[in-house]
Amino acid sequence: MALYKQGRRGISLHIGNEILTQDRNYLLAHQLIAYSSMSLQSRRGAVQELEHLQELHPDYVDVYQFFQAICHYFEGKYAASVSVFQQIPTQSAYFHDALRYLFLSYIALGDTAKAGETATELLQTDDLVIADIYTIFDLFFYTPLKEKSEFTLYAFFPQVVDEALRICESRFTKYGYVCLYGKAGSLIADHEEDKALRLLEGVVKRYPRAELYEYIGDLYRNKGEKTVAQGRYQQAFLLAESFPK
Repeated sequence: MALYKQGRRGISLHIGNEILTQDRNYLLAHQLIAYSSMSLQSRRGAVQELEHLQELHPDYVDVYQFFQAICHYFEGKYAASVSVFQQIPTQSAYFHDALRYLFLSYIALGDTAKAGETATELLQTDDLVIADIYTIFDLFFYTPLKEKSEFTLYAFFPQVVDEALRICESRFTKYGYVCLYGKAGSLIADHEEDKALRLLEGVVKRYPRAELYEYIGDLYRNKGEKTVAQGRYQQAFLLAESFPK
C-alpha cells in the first residue's frame, strides 16, 4: 500500500496480483488491485475486483459500490452506474456523492423525470455545496444554450431552479455570481436574452470567468451580432490561457 500512496500504481498492481497467487482471499491485495486499476484507468478490471470485495468485505459494501458505479460512469455506462448508485443506502457517507452522480447519469441518459427528481432530492441534503447549485444551473440552462437544444429540464422542473436560487441567496451569499448565473439562465430559457445579456455582462465584469464570456458570446451570436460575439470569445480564450496549467 505504501507504493500505491507514492503513486507507483503499476508496481502496486503487479504486487497485488502476485499476492493473490498465494492467497485468493487476501483483502488488502484485492483493494490494492482495485484502486490501482482505477488510477490506471483500467476500469473493467477495477469493477471485477470491487464486485469481489463486496462479497469479501461486506461491512464496506457501500464504499465498493460507490467506486464501482464511478467506474461505470466514466466508462460511459450510465445505466449500469445508475443501477449501482441506487443501491447505496441513505445512511452511507457516500450517499450524497452518489446523488450527485445519479443526477449526472440521468442527464446523460436523457431521463428528464429522474434527473429532475434527483436534483430535487439533492437540494434537500444537508451537505449541499455551491458546486451543486452551479451544476444545476449549468445543466438546466447553459448546456442547452451551448448545444442549441430545448430547456427541457427547466420546462418540467421550474421549481428546482426556484429552490436552487432561494438556497443560493440565503446560504451561499459570498458566491453571488452563482446566484446571478442562475437568474440569467432562467431569463435565457424564458427568451429574455437582452435582460440575460445585461445581467451576465455585469456579472463578468465583477467575476471574470472564461465560461461566462463564452456564454455571452453565444448569446450575441444568436442575436446575429457576430463581431461582438467574436470579441467575447476572444476574452474567454485569453482568460482561460491566463490560468496556470
